[in-house]
Amino acid sequence: MGSKHVKIGTWGGAGGDSKDCRGTPEQLIRIKITVGYNDECIRSISFYYSATDGNMYEEGPWGSSDGQERKVDLGYWNSLREISGTTGVAYGSYDVVKSLKFVTDTAIYGPYGRNEGTPFCISVLDDGRIDGFFGRAGTLLDAIGAYVNPN
Repeated sequence: MGSKHVKIGTWGGAGGDSKDCRGTPEQLIRIKITVGYNDECIRSISFYYSATDGNMYEEGPWGSSDGQERKVDLGYWNSLREISGTTGVAYGSYDVVKSLKFVTDTAIYGPYGRNEGTPFCISVLDDGRIDGFFGRAGTLLDAIGAYVNPN
C-alpha cells in the first residue's frame, strides 16, 4: 500500500461552495481548466482520476465552463509533481484563483489565466505526486487545494 494522502491548502477566497473528491484519489489522469476569455482568472477546473476504491471519477467542472478550455493529459504513465498559481481580486470584488501552472514528469503547462496576485505553490519531492484537488467554487474557481501522496 502507498502512503496516506495529505490535503494541502486551500488558496484563494471564501466564496462559492465547498468542493471535494467523491473517492479518495489514487492517480490523476486528466485535468481540464477553463480560463476567462480576457484571461482575468480561472473560471473552472475539472479532473478525471482513479480512486482507492477501484472506481474512476470525474469531478467538476467546479465553476463556470464558459471560456477557453485547456487540458493537461497525464495518462497512466505521468505524474503531477507541482501545481502553482496566484490568487487575487477578479471582476472588481472577489478573491479567486487568478492563474494555474502544472508541472508533470515531462512537461510544464501554463501558466493559464492572469499571473498576478498572491503566489502559491505545492511541490512534491522524490516519488510523491498530486492525485486530486478540493476547494471552493461558484461561478468561478474561488479556491484550490491538493491531495498529495508523499509516497
